[in-house]
Amino acid sequence: MTTHITERLNQIHKLCEKALISNDDNVLKQLKDKCTCSIDVCKKTPSEESLIELLKQYAQIVLDYTYVDETKLVEELFPQDTCKERIHTIFVWIDTIEELVKKCLPETSMVDCLGHELVECINWRKGALLYMLCSTINGDSNREDQINDEFYMNVKQGIEYLQQMLTGRTNTSEWEGDQDAVNLVNMGIYSDTHLLSMMYAGEMCYWLCNKPGQSTSDFNPKVIGQDLLSKYIVCAKLPVMYGWSTDKAEEFVKVMSS
Repeated sequence: MTTHITERLNQIHKLCEKALISNDDNVLKQLKDKCTCSIDVCKKTPSEESLIELLKQYAQIVLDYTYVDETKLVEELFPQDTCKERIHTIFVWIDTIEELVKKCLPETSMVDCLGHELVECINWRKGALLYMLCSTINGDSNREDQINDEFYMNVKQGIEYLQQMLTGRTNTSEWEGDQDAVNLVNMGIYSDTHLLSMMYAGEMCYWLCNKPGQSTSDFNPKVIGQDLLSKYIVCAKLPVMYGWSTDKAEEFVKVMSS
């Protein structure tokens, strides 16, 4: 049952070893050690409970491993000659998390296995990476030729990932008695990252509004963007979210409403 997990962990272990030859990175060392520990756990016959814990560990290892190159991509401003392949590789690795959950526990959903926070993190990491890619391209006058169909496809995909993050939970019972917190949760905001996700998705909708033919019966960036950014503005102005700026969001809503 754990064979597939072991195979993937061995792959990451080898990749960390290879990277450490030229880069004495503490994060990679820690990931290598975590892989070794999880591989040892895989050698035992797991109960369903311990298998779930193992899959959670695997998910965290993958997210930590891919974050290394995500950070480099942002620092390097998404180099045109390598970023497409590197982002694809990151997404392939992140997708192995769901692949292993389905193989090991086919009757268990991602949320039931990994919990809301990890599943939301998966969607956040994909959506935020596409946002950073498209924001970098959109803000560079020397890369105007890259604002093409592929750019808009990435924008739309990024919006969808961030929307999935924001719609994963509905329970407000643990915040009863704190009306500001309940109001935030009712709009999908459980953390600062959720609020940032709402702003990112709204801004990407704004970009799509500048491109004719992006609206369909199932996807209207103007409607979605206005909804997300209006909620963002309300949330950001709550006392509990003190310090968040709404200037850019208000500007986008004004343009999309005209």
